[in-house]
Amino acid sequence: MRILNEEDVEIQEEDVNLELGYLVPDKVFVQHHEAVEYQAEQGHYYPITFYFEDGTSYNIVGDDENDPHVHTNEDGITFTYIAQEGEEEKTVRGTDVKWIVDVPEVKAHEAYDEYEDIQRYKLYTEEQLAQIQEEKEKAQKKERFLSTGPDRLDTVEVNVDDMTMLIADMIGV
Repeated sequence: MRILNEEDVEIQEEDVNLELGYLVPDKVFVQHHEAVEYQAEQGHYYPITFYFEDGTSYNIVGDDENDPHVHTNEDGITFTYIAQEGEEEKTVRGTDVKWIVDVPEVKAHEAYDEYEDIQRYKLYTEEQLAQIQEEKEKAQKKERFLSTGPDRLDTVEVNVDDMTMLIADMIGV
């Protein structure tokens, strides 16, 4: 996933310093897609093979729709076999046809905007950095007390000033 800074400049993962900033999920605009109306597929039939009454057949070779043996009738669905010069006339018994797509189907959809999911790198403000530093110092004090506090309690003389200082250390004041 791409990472962009606050100025929309792409940065690498190794450029992210989590002590100076943080990552948040975000999206950026990619492009607008206009609405599209449904359009039905359009095409036509063309013969593949003519079958004759005498049991023979004639195969149309390749995708050429200009075979001199083929005449498309006015209905656009039926075809007549045309014998060429030197060929005997034959009676057609049947024809195999194929559907040739002239205009592909287009599915309808509403207009929409496309967005990309990214990570946004945001820098902490000066106030946030100060607060983070303060919390870090409190945590260090607490950790120091927890590691040395029991020993200090054993050696402390019971007087109010020492107890006050010890309690102040415990609560991080």
